Amino acid sequence: MARLVTPVGILITVALLALYGVYAAWIGVSQHSLTSGLSGAVAFVACVGAALLKPWSRYLVYLLSAVLVGTWCYSLYAAASAGYFSLYSASQIARQLAPGIFLAMLACFCTYAVFRQFRTEVRKP
Repeated sequence: MARLVTPVGILITVALLALYGVYAAWIGVSQHSLTSGLSGAVAFVACVGAALLKPWSRYLVYLLSAVLVGTWCYSLYAAASAGYFSLYSASQIARQLAPGIFLAMLACFCTYAVFRQFRTEVRKP
């Protein structure tokens, strides 16, 4: 059996980046959103770089993950400030937050996968 050149974690990251890139590009075109279109382009560049195992691609993955988690956390803050969560029970809130938590976990996995692939060895004198 042939051995994979690209690690499985990077393959998953590339697939998720491609899906995010298509989604962001679609939102950018359909909603005329320059920000979404730009993030889609960055996702495509990161996807290609990660697929080719280019070390610079990790910084784009870090950026996209930070933006995704950061905007999600900000939306939670805005919802809490507006009193949205006081309208629902704890179990309803948990169900509403589950998809966002899952996406944040996927972003963290992608960050870990590229970190693990491209980390530099610390040399001891």
